[in-house]
Amino acid sequence: MANLKIYHIDPKTGELLGQGEADPDPLDKGNWLIPAHATSLAPPAAAKDKTTRFDGSKWVQDGGVIVVDPEPGKKPEAVDPLAKMVDFLKANPDVLELVTKGIQSQGEKK
Repeated sequence: MANLKIYHIDPKTGELLGQGEADPDPLDKGNWLIPAHATSLAPPAAAKDKTTRFDGSKWVQDGGVIVVDPEPGKKPEAVDPLAKMVDFLKANPDVLELVTKGIQSQGEKK
């Protein structure tokens, strides 16, 4: 009987960590024991500048994103870091003002 290949997943982010082989179930011939945080679904080929992660049902590839630690029972979510920063600065105009003043003052002598 051929071994079943499994793919280990980071429990928080869903990122692909590596691969291994499932153990045969000693109580149910023909069945395999797949450990927690692993899947038998093969991931897609690695893509340049992309992170391969498992969303709980399928593999997805994200580019240039932050994977948010979800609330219990929710799937990890990909967030565009630039969009996240823009939203933060819109919600906090005082921070934007401080950053703008800091950039402008870098050219002045102290």
